[in-house]
Amino acid sequence: MNKIKAGCYLLLLLCAACNTEGGKNRGPIVLGDTSTIVTETEEKYLTNFVDDIQVLPREAEVPTDTSSLAAADTTRATDTATPPPVAASEEPLLPVAPAGDAGDGLHVNFKEVQVFLPGIEAKSFRNQNPARSNGVSYQLTDGNIRGNVLKITGATVTRVSQRYITTVIAKNELGTLNLESLGTTTEWRQLQGRNGSYTISGLEPQRLQTRNVPAANIRNAISRAARRQRLSRQTVQKWEQVARRITSVRQKPLSLALRSVMWKVEGRDARGRSFTKQVRLDMPL
Repeated sequence: MNKIKAGCYLLLLLCAACNTEGGKNRGPIVLGDTSTIVTETEEKYLTNFVDDIQVLPREAEVPTDTSSLAAADTTRATDTATPPPVAASEEPLLPVAPAGDAGDGLHVNFKEVQVFLPGIEAKSFRNQNPARSNGVSYQLTDGNIRGNVLKITGATVTRVSQRYITTVIAKNELGTLNLESLGTTTEWRQLQGRNGSYTISGLEPQRLQTRNVPAANIRNAISRAARRQRLSRQTVQKWEQVARRITSVRQKPLSLALRSVMWKVEGRDARGRSFTKQVRLDMPL
């Protein structure tokens, strides 16, 4: 009971201390009344318990100084007047003849060697940089490669090889069909040469290699090619009648055609490291 009385007495003292300060009731705080503002003066209650907020600068501040605005305008004008330089990997689509090398033809400038086909004009369908690659491909637009000469300069060349791809063409009054499935790809064959000149041989029509194709495969190839061209049903049937009499890819109206020729150049550079470069030339059909 004594503890309960002591607790009640303490509670009354606390209430009296809250309602009076120095024996005077200050009343509620009135908004805008400076006399009711409590100002702390003890140093220990003025200590920060959190770090100051660090304001990060924006990624792109708008300049307020007129001189900085003028400098920015000058920079933009300079960038507009002078376009950025073209990257080294962006090469023209057509091959460029090296300086000091006279003669028209196809020039392929690899890092180690330079390959030249005189009298040949070709185009490329993609961006190529021979100096940074081991192989390039072009399509023939003018000139003749049969009996031509492959000229190679630069590093030491140990071997030059050639291979080609053929296709079979069916041509008569009904039209022309390309029977690629009946073609063949040859093995690499070494070319003979001297003083950097290698004679291109073996590409004559009568010397083109072929393979034995069953008559049934020939009939199927002709039928598929005719249907692929979306010919009329009557024309497809006429082609199929023609195919029944064909037993060889060299029998008329079939003929062999050169599709692509590839050359492989092997050698060693100035440091003795071996390299292999390839050039492919596709024939128009």
